[in-house]
Amino acid sequence: MKVYLDRNHCGVHQAGCDSCFGRRIEVNFKPIEGGLDMDVAGCVMEIEEEEQKSNVTFYLKDRDGQDKVLEVNQENWPEAYDSWIDLYEKQQEE
Repeated sequence: MKVYLDRNHCGVHQAGCDSCFGRRIEVNFKPIEGGLDMDVAGCVMEIEEEEQKSNVTFYLKDRDGQDKVLEVNQENWPEAYDSWIDLYEKQQEE
């Protein structure tokens, strides 16, 4: 799945962003009864290839003016749930 986010469309501070991001990916990787899906709202501008939920590539336009790419999968989604920015920085080091 590909998800396009633009953080310029949301005024939430970083800790709030991590929490919101965590809730969004949790519905993807830890489905609950009722079958909620990630939706286009807030900073989420577009979602493509929605049926491929096991690997999600987030294309983020961040407030610092940088375009960031974050890969989230079944193995690392708990890290992204805690803090997408920490996972992003870890992926940049690899």
